[in-house]
Amino acid sequence: MRVYKSFSFWLPLSLFIIHQVLQKGEIYNITFFDNYLDPFCLGALVPYALLIQNQILFKRHKLRLNELGILTLFLCFVSEYLFPIISNQFTRDWLDCFSIFMGALWFFFFSKRVDSNY
Repeated sequence: MRVYKSFSFWLPLSLFIIHQVLQKGEIYNITFFDNYLDPFCLGALVPYALLIQNQILFKRHKLRLNELGILTLFLCFVSEYLFPIISNQFTRDWLDCFSIFMGALWFFFFSKRVDSNY
């Protein structure tokens, strides 16, 4: 699949992994990245997972713009509304929704895999 050859996939994935290693290993903490890099990577990487699913199941190689929008709203709803209800270890920070939205914009502008004709 050509999805894995795109820098728009590898850059957020690399940032996510490096950040997790630095944060969990307590090597280096940057508060802004600790708070908002993970939601950004969520918004940038989950559309690729949906795209891969669509390629396997439906032989479609692009996401529709409305699918990306609904996915972004769903991610915001789950991460900022449901997870804090389920567990006290999650906190509501609505700026995370902005970060998820920015990740989705990253996917939209750099992946070339969004079909805006729908």
